[in-house]
Amino acid sequence: MSALNSEYTIPVRTRAHDAFALAAGMLRRDVGLFVPLLMLASFGGVAETVLDPLSRTQSWGLEAVKWLSQLGVLAFVVARWRRILGRECKSSVRSFMLTLRMVVAGFLVWGALMMPLFLIELTSAVSFPIVVLLILGIYWWFRFYFYFVSYGLLGVSLRQGISTTLELSRRDIGGALRSLMAPIAIASLVTWIVAIPSPDGRSIEWAAVGAATEGLFWLLSIYTGLGVGLRTLGDSEWRDAGLGPYRRERLETLEAQGKASWFNLLSPKAGAKVFVIALLVMAFNIHRAVHAPPAVSVKVIGCEAVSQNLRIALELRDPNYHYRGFSPLAFSVASQTGFEQFSTEIVRIARTPDGKKGEVSFPLTKADFEAPVTLYLEFATNKTDEVLKKLDNMWLWYHQVSLVPLRVGALPEK
Repeated sequence: MSALNSEYTIPVRTRAHDAFALAAGMLRRDVGLFVPLLMLASFGGVAETVLDPLSRTQSWGLEAVKWLSQLGVLAFVVARWRRILGRECKSSVRSFMLTLRMVVAGFLVWGALMMPLFLIELTSAVSFPIVVLLILGIYWWFRFYFYFVSYGLLGVSLRQGISTTLELSRRDIGGALRSLMAPIAIASLVTWIVAIPSPDGRSIEWAAVGAATEGLFWLLSIYTGLGVGLRTLGDSEWRDAGLGPYRRERLETLEAQGKASWFNLLSPKAGAKVFVIALLVMAFNIHRAVHAPPAVSVKVIGCEAVSQNLRIALELRDPNYHYRGFSPLAFSVASQTGFEQFSTEIVRIARTPDGKKGEVSFPLTKADFEAPVTLYLEFATNKTDEVLKKLDNMWLWYHQVSLVPLRVGALPEK
């Protein structure tokens, strides 16, 4: 009986906070800043779309500006919530150092991911070493994903931030991936919705609106990442960072506000549902795009059969849309009804009869926008040259649309 009457304590498990409700609560409080931050985060992507075509140097320079603007948004949001959650306002020097550390770490982390992609663009080839670098970049990007929590929210030094970030990632191995699911799904849905008026991308206005969704993804992922970080931090780390007292109560209030707001769609479960809707809208847009004639005016100026290949010379014009959304890879050769397919693949796309396979990219330069553009295509076929010369039901197709009939003769002189 004495054992039954003795005092004992049953350990109580503290309920883990809902990271994505925390993110929704922060978004609800920052709703007045949402549009200005979205515009700043979207600036680079919109500029790339509007100013296209760009030289490689201009493109890389604009990419750096885009990174800087997006990292600036990240630093502002994290520093703002450090002040909200902190006991006291920090000095301007302290805030500047926090921002500088976040930007430097952000360039390094994102650089590890983007460098292999730059090498692919620079070399125009995918090699085994580049693939290895890309895999390593993705791995370390996920390992250091919560760098902004370490450097911005906790305010640790550059050296200490490495171990702190790795520790945060270890505590919640799938946290980075889960924090990205809803932002990716929501941004994808908005992208495909704004593409409905122009599914093939020919309209620069709608393309620019679609490019702004990159900023939407960035902004939402900042808040979901912060939510996961706030849940993952330990009480000692919270105190050492100088964040305010009553942590549990403050986070519970923020969590309750998030669950009662329109932003409570940031969980992976909600993201999966949104992503299904995005896939349906995407399928609808793709169906419309492949069954619509191109904005480009296409005229056949020559056609010849050589070694079971079909060589076609085209004259293209597109003064209105400047070849946006146009891809010569969509050309094929078939009967007028499409029942019989004559071409098996495109083996060459060039600006001259003897040009190399990969010398043409669209959009073209500004000099080509008004004058007609001559394009030379070469298709591999499943017919002999004699059969190709006798065919009278051979048409040039673009996606799922038959454009013009083809008659084998000769190509125009160079």
